[in-house]
Amino acid sequence: MKPCWTFLVVIVAPRAPRPNRCGFNLIELLVVIAIIGLLAALLLPALTESMRKGRQIQCVNNVRQLGIGLQEFVSDNHAYPLFVDAQYNTNNTATNLNSWVETLGRQLGYDWRVGDSNFWGKGIWLCPSVKSKGILGTRFDSYGYNAFGTGTNAESLGLGGHYGFTHAQLGTIPVVKPPVEGAEVLNPSDMMAIGDGFHGNGDHIFVGQGMFWRHDSYAGFSGPTPARSRHQGKANVVFCDGHVESPTLKQLFEDTTDAALVRWNREHLPHRELLPP
Repeated sequence: MKPCWTFLVVIVAPRAPRPNRCGFNLIELLVVIAIIGLLAALLLPALTESMRKGRQIQCVNNVRQLGIGLQEFVSDNHAYPLFVDAQYNTNNTATNLNSWVETLGRQLGYDWRVGDSNFWGKGIWLCPSVKSKGILGTRFDSYGYNAFGTGTNAESLGLGGHYGFTHAQLGTIPVVKPPVEGAEVLNPSDMMAIGDGFHGNGDHIFVGQGMFWRHDSYAGFSGPTPARSRHQGKANVVFCDGHVESPTLKQLFEDTTDAALVRWNREHLPHRELLPP
């Protein structure tokens, strides 16, 4: 008996060609754009906050470094830098003018007399949150010295010398020597030394002049860089013992409690009588 062979022939129909898609259609494109926009809206505040905190940390480090330089100066000289010093020639003209910026700058290795004439506008002298130098131009100081303490007076309550800002005659340089000795600061851990360069009282705060001072009678430059936007209503401050805090501007320039006022004055007394009525 002969074998019977059966052959199964399977005919496979050819598959229909798929359309050639080389991009998104309009609906898909709109969905992608919407997702990207949503992600950007979610991430942008976090990125902005991260950048703000980064600038805050850098500014804190700046004032800490200035505080270290200040402590080294006091250790070497047993006194605090003068706010302003000068010599006078026979015509009663000030020569060899030095401010606390130049003095502390030399302590930190900068010297405007040997070509580094704008060191206060860079490095640790420049607050990264300063967005505009206003009408002061290149001579904008990010940081200020607690030279005079509370109020305006012929006698200083701060660190910059025994004379106050107002002892000098109108139009003359307010040389404030003799300097304040280190032992005259009764409570270094509660005496503010250097901070963001704000001075004034209440909501009238000036910037950019190398002063950290609570007063109500000096007409300075406010400029287009408001103090309140620099660190979201705070200031970075290094104290005489070297630690750094970030009090609010309200605490610095509006608070009238003893705890707030004594931090301005080397005697650790509030001297509320020097505040405006």
